[in-house]
Amino acid sequence: MKKSTNAKFNKQLSNLVDKLNANSKFIEQKRSTIEYGPSNKAEVAKFLQDIEWDKTPLGAYVATQRAVKEAKLKVLRESLAAAEEEEKNKKDDGSDDEELDAEDMEVDSEDEE
Repeated sequence: MKKSTNAKFNKQLSNLVDKLNANSKFIEQKRSTIEYGPSNKAEVAKFLQDIEWDKTPLGAYVATQRAVKEAKLKVLRESLAAAEEEEKNKKDDGSDDEELDAEDMEVDSEDEE
């Protein structure tokens, strides 16, 4: 992290490390309240099942990142669709101009005769 000069990447990586640390503390807090050992496989399997993944610090971060990514993709798709529509309109308008030029040429050639 210290070798990179990309400030945006460093900030994102630092934020991820913070979320991982927060998630670690969250799990440690949950573990402190249990009264069974790792040999009790049934209880271990149930550990944190009652908590939705996006309610954990790391899960909330992932959900936020997915929402941001989806919002960026939506804007990109809309932009591409608008650009394609504009290009289509330009082609439609351009073909009309060519047709008019061809008609003008025909009219001009008739006038010369």
